[in-house]
Amino acid sequence: MSSAEGTGATVGTLYGGISDARTESSHRSAERTAAEVAARLDRLPASRYFWKVILLVSLGGWFEYYDLIFTGYIAPGLTKSGLLTTTTTTFFGYTGIAGFIAATFSGLFVGTFFCGRLADYLGRRAAFTLSMIWYSLASLIG
Repeated sequence: MSSAEGTGATVGTLYGGISDARTESSHRSAERTAAEVAARLDRLPASRYFWKVILLVSLGGWFEYYDLIFTGYIAPGLTKSGLLTTTTTTFFGYTGIAGFIAATFSGLFVGTFFCGRLADYLGRRAAFTLSMIWYSLASLIG
């Protein structure tokens, strides 16, 4: 097999049977453009705004993981105090640890499903700020 046939077979396989040189050229151009954008971003200085964004996203992630891990370390205490049982008696039971954990993930799902487009409507920054305020107030009350 010649090198031209091998190249055609490779390009044809990669691009769904299209063995056109323009397709390969545009693919390489897109890779080069992506590399140029990444290099430009790497050269930008770390400004105050950049560090503020990192801090806010990190705080949001910390609270998210705290909320998820919270169910794991509070469930034994709720069981010991008699508020929860170690087993869930029915499929949709809410007195057991499994029901408590299911309620946590159900709340995350419902919040994501119904409020996911809120960020598109209000903007990412406003939605993030509102959700952090809501979470903080709910944590203070509860």
